[in-house]
Amino acid sequence: MPSRSSVSPAGFIVSQSEREPITTPTRTAEASVMVRSRRNRYLSAVPEPPREPPPMGIDQRLIDLLCCPVSKVPVVPATARQIEYLNREIAGGAVKTVAGSTLSDPLAGALLTTDGKVLYRIDDGIPVMLPEEGIGTTQFADFPR
Repeated sequence: MPSRSSVSPAGFIVSQSEREPITTPTRTAEASVMVRSRRNRYLSAVPEPPREPPPMGIDQRLIDLLCCPVSKVPVVPATARQIEYLNREIAGGAVKTVAGSTLSDPLAGALLTTDGKVLYRIDDGIPVMLPEEGIGTTQFADFPR
């Protein structure tokens, strides 16, 4: 099957071959992201703008892969304001895990599900994604969103 190529508005050469979908960027490799479409073709896209730096040196690519082990909802780094709130509550002895155990050590970092229902702590740069170690945010009346 012959291959047809065209130049996209972003300046990328896009192959339209069904047999070997290839996209050759005309820019540097770091400036483009390869995205596979529904019809088995590759399209090029400009990457997202930089996000807030990940907590505790965790690679953002790892955070993008992680999700809640129970609900499968993606997680995002908790904000500094949310961590401060949790540490105040932990100091008061009011924070319990999903399993019912009371937390006593302050958190250095945490990952929050995108629906805002469960937090998972980060210990020594390692996310603790065990279902029983999750911290439900519904136990707080005024948890910052």
